[in-house]
Amino acid sequence: MTQAKAPWGLNELISALGLPTLSVDAPVYGISIDTRTLKPGDLYIPMEGQRDGHAFVADAFEKGAIAAFVTSSFDIFSVKGRCIVVPDTLIALQQLGIYNRKKSSAKIIAVTGSVGKTTLKEMLGHILHSFGKTVISKASYNNCWGVPLSLLDLRSDTEFGVLEVGMNHPGEIEPLAHMIVPDIAIITKLAEAHIGHMGSFEAIAHEKSTLLNALKPDGTALIYGGSSSDHILLQNIKGHTYKLCDMSNLKAYVHHGKTRVSAIVDNRTLHYILPFAALHHVGNSILAVEACHAMQLDVQQAATMLETFELPAGRGVTRNIVLSNNISITLIDDSYNANPVSMRAGLLSLKDYNADRRIAVLGEMRELGAESSKYHSDLFASLEEANIDLLFCCGEEMSFLYNIIPENLKGFHANRAVDLITPLITSLRSGDVIFVKGSNGSKVSEVVNFLLNPQ
Repeated sequence: MTQAKAPWGLNELISALGLPTLSVDAPVYGISIDTRTLKPGDLYIPMEGQRDGHAFVADAFEKGAIAAFVTSSFDIFSVKGRCIVVPDTLIALQQLGIYNRKKSSAKIIAVTGSVGKTTLKEMLGHILHSFGKTVISKASYNNCWGVPLSLLDLRSDTEFGVLEVGMNHPGEIEPLAHMIVPDIAIITKLAEAHIGHMGSFEAIAHEKSTLLNALKPDGTALIYGGSSSDHILLQNIKGHTYKLCDMSNLKAYVHHGKTRVSAIVDNRTLHYILPFAALHHVGNSILAVEACHAMQLDVQQAATMLETFELPAGRGVTRNIVLSNNISITLIDDSYNANPVSMRAGLLSLKDYNADRRIAVLGEMRELGAESSKYHSDLFASLEEANIDLLFCCGEEMSFLYNIIPENLKGFHANRAVDLITPLITSLRSGDVIFVKGSNGSKVSEVVNFLLNPQ
């Protein structure tokens, strides 16, 4: 089988870093920072972190790496392979991402926000694949190394790129935005995510708004409107075309496990169906269609494509399960992450399920700072509104909620998610709906994994 044409020559990438080229060139088929996924013909760039990637340079060459970029502290004579010394491997990776972005003629969309970034990215990818070759960020490649890796996935025939941009601390978004230079910048709904690091909701809004500083001159900003921070987000518009998407004008309801939506886009009323019961995903579907309108694509085709969209793992995927004891349950896996806004939205989605009992399995919400106890105890109102029958929760912060709920709602509280499994399993009955959500660090996904693959 003939191998596809390499997107770069090694000398091209070396030259992009301003370094002297080699006497003999070589084709480069991909860029890798992880030897576990490295393929023959890839350029290996080790990252320095908790585990220094330089320790795996020899492994990279054994797996067929064409070359490795290393720092001067690495003994290049200790391995059999072509090593190119660079001042800093992370900066080299970022410079290559910027270089590849400049080469690309694709329309690039950058997505940030507190709620639904990954779901919106996947929605856009699903839609845009029907219009042309599309590249999206893998998983949540949304940080200082994930963004340049995503940019390096762009090829000469790529027509659309959708990149997720995340942050945990102040000052992280703008450098990523200037790597991407988006044609369209989207800010999803904001929440108190990482407020422990950021200090205030206003600071979160300001940080997210810096994405707009890197928009192309003819670029468009799309903003999930309706929060107290709208004026902060608009401060960085600086003459760009923008739309503050007013979600109050749409109509949506759940019927037989699907969400039916009516919304006005481009002065047209669109009717479409999301194939899952989750009203909190409707706003992101509107942003996706609005992005297509901004690129002068057929909005009806975009809306129709949403009818075959599947939620990413851990973002509200619903499964009907028969356990080993023949108990039939419905599992809603929203375990990937959580903040106060997404937790409330997920809990309220349970109202749309016909169930004998509604059971919530919640992991603590991390990085909420001094007000963490209040954010957790405030979830009690959402439990009541969602008609939750039983609560299982883990983590010290979740004790602030568990300690104030009535006795008849108390399932079990533990410090570790794994310790919820036995009390949860022994309490289940056929007809139960189980909703699982929590911050990544709470490891509440362990409960999901057990229900899907009981030992």
